Amino acid sequence: MLRFLRSDDLERFGVEGSDINRLALKEVLDYIQIKSGKSGRVLLSDLKDRITKKPYGWKEMTISGLVATLYLREEIKLRYQSEYLFKDPEATAKHLTRRDDADKLLIEIREKTGEEDLKTVKLILKDLFEKLSLPEKEGELFETAKGIFQKELSGLQVIEGKYEEEGSFPGRTPIKTYRKFLKELTDNSDPSAFLRDVASRKTEFEELHADAEPVKNFFNGSQVEIFRRLAHNYRDYSRNIQFLSEETRADIEEVNRILNLEEPYSQIRHLPVLEKKIEASIQEALSAQKKEVRESLDLVTKELEKDLSDEKFSDDFREKALGLFNVVKRTVEDAEDCALVQSQFSMINSLRVEAYRQIDLERQTIRERPPEIPYGRGTDNPGQTGGRCVSPQAPPVPQRTTRVINIWCFFC
Repeated sequence: MLRFLRSDDLERFGVEGSDINRLALKEVLDYIQIKSGKSGRVLLSDLKDRITKKPYGWKEMTISGLVATLYLREEIKLRYQSEYLFKDPEATAKHLTRRDDADKLLIEIREKTGEEDLKTVKLILKDLFEKLSLPEKEGELFETAKGIFQKELSGLQVIEGKYEEEGSFPGRTPIKTYRKFLKELTDNSDPSAFLRDVASRKTEFEELHADAEPVKNFFNGSQVEIFRRLAHNYRDYSRNIQFLSEETRADIEEVNRILNLEEPYSQIRHLPVLEKKIEASIQEALSAQKKEVRESLDLVTKELEKDLSDEKFSDDFREKALGLFNVVKRTVEDAEDCALVQSQFSMINSLRVEAYRQIDLERQTIRERPPEIPYGRGTDNPGQTGGRCVSPQAPPVPQRTTRVINIWCFFC
């Protein structure tokens, strides 16, 4: 049975050349047509119940062979439960020969697809998918068309996944609509019904394909990376907009306009030019901001160095106090954002307050530390209490205000 179903040459198995076989095939086909007209469906088990009895008395394997012949001649369709069997010899042979499957295998008369419908399907494949060498047989055309549509469907599913990466990508609606349309078509496993459905929806097919084509080109070319980069950079531009000129702000607004177009494909080519101008303006503003912060930082550290020049302070303490500002230096050095650089003015003031707090605490610690008595100047009798050693009076600690310095006072 399996070798027979895999063969395209029925004469090789003696099917077409025998009058007896032709009469038997006609008898089986007539019964299927009559039974279909009455009840609407014919099971393989129905056919076996009738033809294994008198006056026929045929064997079950003979009946399965006749059904397989009609199937290969495209006179009938076979459906196992809800799935049509097509181009699957293994599954077809199994369901035709297994007794347990006889009451689950449905036999239907194949309604031939009209010539006009076949021509329409071929025209769709030619115009929309540039396919020229197409098969003439209905079954082979079904197989070819379905394969092309499934490949197109897979590509659309990949594109839909990209919207999870960047929600602002254009074209989500036409891609989704076209994907649903193709999914509905390719879910049909009945070759004749599939081809008729494709032909009847030709206009809809053409419109959905045309709507999705620029979106596919967007994702399959360089435009997607340009759009992705500018969509990400626009967020950075918005944070820096207060530091930029009116001309640069207008360029940023133009970027936003293009990114929000329903169909931006023809204008994406302008984005790299705008990007270059905006980036240059931001770098200029960033350099100016960094210069101001460094000047402010230099002023504060010089003030601290002067106050820390007192010999009472150890080198370790001086290094610790001045080291508080290293975080500002690193931030300014690495920053690519004007707003981040500007925030360092308030950071400098906070760190200045902290530095002077630590200086005042260190002075207090030094003041309360017992004085060192030079060797040989102490009492000869440590247990004697007749004399009184008076500690020298430490000079008063100067009082310093720790009020926050206005960020502009450094430039007055």
